[in-house]
Amino acid sequence: MTAAHVEVGDPGPPRVIPARIVNEHAYCPRLAYLMWVDGANADNAATIEGKHVHRRVDQPSGNLAPEQRPQTVRSVDLGDEELGVVARIDLVDVDGQQAIPVEFKRGAPWTANTPLRRPEQLQLYAQVCLLRRHGYDVPHAAVWFNQTRQRVRIDIPDDADDQVRGAVTEIQTNAAAAAAPARLVDDPKCPHCVLVGLCLPDEHMRASPIRMQPTRG
Repeated sequence: MTAAHVEVGDPGPPRVIPARIVNEHAYCPRLAYLMWVDGANADNAATIEGKHVHRRVDQPSGNLAPEQRPQTVRSVDLGDEELGVVARIDLVDVDGQQAIPVEFKRGAPWTANTPLRRPEQLQLYAQVCLLRRHGYDVPHAAVWFNQTRQRVRIDIPDDADDQVRGAVTEIQTNAAAAAAPARLVDDPKCPHCVLVGLCLPDEHMRASPIRMQPTRG
């Protein structure tokens, strides 16, 4: 294996971003900043239910070992400094040099043709890229949806690595800025955000002064 191994929880260089933050950034850049830079966190009903779904896969069952075939390993920690990502993968099915990452989700597929929304896609792509950098052949990924009790195959695009790199670069740029990215405006995602009580986008908009447009004489 040639990729550098970075343990989850190691401070490491500031440029190494958790895959979960890549997910949050795709959902809302301000949310990712508040979590990654300011260390803000909270729970809502969705995150509590998600933790309940993950309670079994969050118990590590061993390390990846290509010489043991086949095997299923839970809570796999991988990182790569050059990619700039570190991740804890829920479950990995390994058969020799082939590995399939499996993400656990509490709900149901988003649609029949697109099971994952963009943020979840990027997080899964990051996991695939990490496994490949550690020497594994990853033909596809998978997601277990707890609500519908089904495992769904997720195909990986050829530019997955570029997509992850692009998100990491944006997160690093935002982290180096003097202030958090701007709040979203009248966005339907905000009421579902775990940090809506901290960000307060609607309250901020109501408190902003109304700018009168100049009249033409």
